[in-house]
Amino acid sequence: MSFLLEFLTVMPEEVHSRPLRLGANRRDEITTELSESVSMTISMLTTCVEMYAADFRLLTKVFKCLASWFNLGVVPAELIAQSKLILAPFHVLLNRETPTFLHEASTDCICAALYVSEVSSSCRYALIMIIIG
Repeated sequence: MSFLLEFLTVMPEEVHSRPLRLGANRRDEITTELSESVSMTISMLTTCVEMYAADFRLLTKVFKCLASWFNLGVVPAELIAQSKLILAPFHVLLNRETPTFLHEASTDCICAALYVSEVSSSCRYALIMIIIG
């Protein structure tokens, strides 16, 4: 599971990496392919959070992966609003026993979601609705 999470984290991060020397058309194709698989990725990440809620290292990888997808800008607002996954980093922050590395990953994930919401008004509305409950 850990390897798959690492792969799913790196893929969106590397799309805009200059050393890859991809043309604009190929980058657009890859971004489109990733956007087509975002619902499956969110579903898998949600399952990971549900199954491994006590595994702080794995949760850290899940939140880093989710932040990576947010930063790519392919997660639709409707998917954010419908998924329980976005609540997980907030729940982690409520726990005083949370290790520092998990706290940082949760915070980064929330910041990435908020950054995306700044770009999209429908995403902003979805996040506000999630936060206020």
